[in-house]
Amino acid sequence: MLDTRALDQSLHLNLRLAAVVCSRRMEAALRDRGLSAVELVTLALIQANPGIRQGVLASTLQLKPAYMTKLVQSLQDLRLVKRTVPANDRRSVELRLSSEGEAVTTAERERVEAFETRMHAGLLSPAEQRQLLKLLKKVWQADDPDDFEILRVI
Repeated sequence: MLDTRALDQSLHLNLRLAAVVCSRRMEAALRDRGLSAVELVTLALIQANPGIRQGVLASTLQLKPAYMTKLVQSLQDLRLVKRTVPANDRRSVELRLSSEGEAVTTAERERVEAFETRMHAGLLSPAEQRQLLKLLKKVWQADDPDDFEILRVI
């Protein structure tokens, strides 16, 4: 039997392992649509924030600008996203969903919500899910890495 005590105090490793497991399950559930989880969350954020600047989106998702450019190009090639360059700032790019992008995003968001409900059913109560989301947001939204302390670093 594997001794996993090294994981007991490591926030980083537990977050990483939880993210890997959830990502694998989510990607498998979405595979038939041909869109990745990061593409779907990108579409959802654009839908909720029409005209969002590409740089703001990259920063929010913690993605490198070059990767965000490729991702948006891919979504544009699928005719799900439209890019516009605002007249007052020729260096930035604003994003909006096409009508097809709106339909796909709404349908997929409902599907992802149903999948997440099934994935966590029997594992976490609704109150535990809300608490976990609150704690995870607290970690990733910290302005300063010193805002929280990792008790043990491996």
